[in-house]
Amino acid sequence: MEGESAGPPIEFATVGLTHLGRWAADVRAAATLLTRLPMGAARADDDRTGAAAFPIVGLGIGLLAALPVALLGASEPTLAALLVVAVAAAVTGALHLDGLADTADALLAPDPARAEAARKDPAVGVGGVVALVVVLGADVAAIDSRAREGGAWLAPGAVVIAAVVSRAIPVVMVRMIAPAPAPGSALGFGAWFASRVGRAEAVAAGALAAIIVMVVAGLVGSPLLVVGAGTGGLVGLAVGRWIVSARGGLDGDALGASMELTVVVTLAVVAVLVSG
Repeated sequence: MEGESAGPPIEFATVGLTHLGRWAADVRAAATLLTRLPMGAARADDDRTGAAAFPIVGLGIGLLAALPVALLGASEPTLAALLVVAVAAAVTGALHLDGLADTADALLAPDPARAEAARKDPAVGVGGVVALVVVLGADVAAIDSRAREGGAWLAPGAVVIAAVVSRAIPVVMVRMIAPAPAPGSALGFGAWFASRVGRAEAVAAGALAAIIVMVVAGLVGSPLLVVGAGTGGLVGLAVGRWIVSARGGLDGDALGASMELTVVVTLAVVAVLVSG
């Protein structure tokens, strides 16, 4: 009898460990795509995106990036804001900033052929430089203003939620506004990613991002963070849809551009609302 009663708990534990292992693999896959942190070599047959875990990786990026403003924001807000941008770029390898610059260059090209050539050109054009200066300048200004006036934790909280929401955007975006291209299409990474993200992953990523935002807003004590996150997410999706329409399809640079624009809008909305 004792042996029979031990069956269900063991089976339950086995199932739990299996799900935990899958979740850990998703987090690892997401971190591999979203950061330049050493995650080890993936199995040759493992092509998972880890899309549902994107907000978790965003949380990690946000916490690392928020450290300078948490430590130095009260005494050196401008320096702290610059370091936030630098840490985020270092952790992610500036992947999404590169996508923003390439997308800006492509959108300014006079025809589709030259737009694609501009997107793939390793040199940054005038449009890309302007986009980077404006977006990064707005990031620094928004963080600096919150560090000066928003209390000890508002600026770090804004950095964290911006990182979380922006990382959920590409997952939701490919299911809501961009039909999945056929695997192996000329659009490269965008096609690969969209073809492997299902509705369940999009719902999970969106719900997880919302939960993290509400928890952070509760800890900081500012519901304005929720408003900023919601506005940033909606603008990110809207801009993403426009980019896909203007470019005639989805590519990886469009996803990166949408993420960076979500970050800057989230930070800017929080800055404006608190100042008001």
